[in-house]
Amino acid sequence: MTQQLVLPTGLCFPQAMGEISREFDARIREGRLEGYLPISTGFEELDDVLGGGFLSGCLLLLGGRQNVGKTIWALQAARNVALTGGVGCLICYEHDEVHLFHRLLCMESYLMSEEDREGVTLRDIREAILQFVPDMTDVSGYGTVIPFAQGLQAVLQAYPSARQAWDGRVSGYLDSLLITRGHPVKTTLNVLRTYAAWLQQERPGRAVLFIDYLQKIPYSLDSWDMPPDRQVILVTQGLKDLALEFGVPVVAVAAVDPEGLKRDEPRVEDLLGGSAVKYEPDAVIMMLPHRGGSPSDTAPHGGGGPSGTMPRWKEGGRSVGFVVAKNRAGPTDVEVVYPLVGRHFCFDPHLAVMGAYDRGG
Repeated sequence: MTQQLVLPTGLCFPQAMGEISREFDARIREGRLEGYLPISTGFEELDDVLGGGFLSGCLLLLGGRQNVGKTIWALQAARNVALTGGVGCLICYEHDEVHLFHRLLCMESYLMSEEDREGVTLRDIREAILQFVPDMTDVSGYGTVIPFAQGLQAVLQAYPSARQAWDGRVSGYLDSLLITRGHPVKTTLNVLRTYAAWLQQERPGRAVLFIDYLQKIPYSLDSWDMPPDRQVILVTQGLKDLALEFGVPVVAVAAVDPEGLKRDEPRVEDLLGGSAVKYEPDAVIMMLPHRGGSPSDTAPHGGGGPSGTMPRWKEGGRSVGFVVAKNRAGPTDVEVVYPLVGRHFCFDPHLAVMGAYDRGG
């Protein structure tokens, strides 16, 4: 008598190549191409290196020291996904939703502004709001704010660049850019898995999950006493698994360990959290403060003018090198340099300089 063999729920026995080929043929004939269409990062030069952009089932880590612009790029890339018809979903353990919305207004007002006009800043937004809010201060010195009807319109009316950004850009992706704050205890790996399942259900093949940042994700509700390195290993493995299970690209910001912070240019091996952080991701981009006017053997890319010339980049600004240090879909040790416009929380995608990355020994 043949023994009945049972697998755990959700698993199947290994498939023959003939069956796999028939399933593949049916998928193509039915036009189910979601997993074959990369989702653009919105940065053309990075797309060229990464095999077209964010890839289905892939985990990409974005590493670098603090204040190099990792959160800025994650929000901008999520916005780029939403802007081009996909869904960008950012889970941020560092900032709340309203602060990120303010950053978005700053970004869009700059990117849509003309050559001779600045976009709005966080200070502008704050001053525009306070200008229209009546304030009453009691004798104890504590202010009591009276609600007023203008709300967001106060900012849009005060700054034409903000109005232009809202009408011409932000209003077009209000339902496609999703942001939530990650809770340090409750937004566990399993919650992120639920988000990924929901994204795939709502917008199959066109959603990207962004997480800021990896080392703050709790593995489970009762993992508070787990050694940090062990927790990061399990979370990294889990993020890779959910990317594969749901076909959703996952982009996670990653912090650098104390030893890496001592280096001028941290490397993949300096990412905080053990071996899984090095081996599980399909791609790793290290963001490094750029050392000079252009990378080694570079040519200007994207119409930015002669090498080192960045017309809209204000004097005193910074540039950041995006070094593709690991890449299963293309070349490695490629550096793309973008100007960081810090006060407007964005990288200018039109002023890239691209070339080979020199490790400098």
